[in-house]
Amino acid sequence: MSTHLNVLFDSSLAEDFSLVHFQVGSEGRDERAYQKPIRLLRSVFSLIYVLLKLRPDVVHINTSLNVKAFWRDAVYIVVAKLLACSIVNQIHGGLSVAEFCQGRPIRSWVFAWTNSLADTVVVLWKARGDEYCENANIKRLEVIPNAIDLTAFEDDPPKEFGKPLLNLVYIGRLSERKGVYDCIRAVEILSSDMGMDGVHLTVAGSGPDEDKLRQHVCDLAVSNKVRFLGPIFGPDKGRFWRDADIFVFPTYTGEGLPYTILESIASGTPIITTRTAGIPDVVQAGVQAVFVNPRDPRNIAEVVSALYKDKEALPRMSKACLVRAKNYSVDNLAVRFRELYKALCAN
Repeated sequence: MSTHLNVLFDSSLAEDFSLVHFQVGSEGRDERAYQKPIRLLRSVFSLIYVLLKLRPDVVHINTSLNVKAFWRDAVYIVVAKLLACSIVNQIHGGLSVAEFCQGRPIRSWVFAWTNSLADTVVVLWKARGDEYCENANIKRLEVIPNAIDLTAFEDDPPKEFGKPLLNLVYIGRLSERKGVYDCIRAVEILSSDMGMDGVHLTVAGSGPDEDKLRQHVCDLAVSNKVRFLGPIFGPDKGRFWRDADIFVFPTYTGEGLPYTILESIASGTPIITTRTAGIPDVVQAGVQAVFVNPRDPRNIAEVVSALYKDKEALPRMSKACLVRAKNYSVDNLAVRFRELYKALCAN
């Protein structure tokens, strides 16, 4: 979500509107259990003070459908409405509405009520919007996907495929639900069962399973085929995407619309992924991506093998990625939010 906010503040929106970031959360500080409710209570009074002082036309809330964010931001919505602000409630990742509300009538009622208070609900993909409309009386719904700065990739040369070594890449949180264990197992299958010794996996990122993943690599005897880079930024991330042949992202968790998917298409890197959350809205089967079954490393290995053997597939998909990425530019995002903000200010 911090990436999304940085994109908004760095876009041309900042030239047309005075954007003020109201910081919530622990900001990385270590907190004891009793400190969290105190901080949350203070944040409510801080928000009241800021709204009374600045008198903004629009309050744009960025939230996720998880318990902590839901109750905190529900209070923020009520406060903003009581102070006569127009409200944009933008939902990023988290659970589905059914998973979040099932068997919890109070939570379901608060969900429907607070979303009906918002002047506009913004979601990242169409199916997400459909489930919100089914469970709340939405005044106005907008589907506005995440965006990426394409200028960071515009000087990259076209990818060269058909080399002896095939570089599979994974970037993201190192946890089981992201499917990274399946990526490593797929490399082992490709090497031992399919005779593809030239396949390597580069893993970037950090997370709670890092030590277990390193041990998993040793247990499968693929230490010479898998390398861990840790978190990467700036020039290192640019080099990571330039060297990538296929981005493997077999996640089975509520992703929202991952920025890694956008980075992959912007860099012209074909994708192997799952039909999770907003991903199928961004990439098309057989065009920019191939979809695999969750928790199925053999399926991943079979797709990698097929793409490698089809000499035309990866170059064709890479070009399609670059074309598709143009739909997710920061300029497009700024246009959509500019129209929305102006409409709300006019009202």
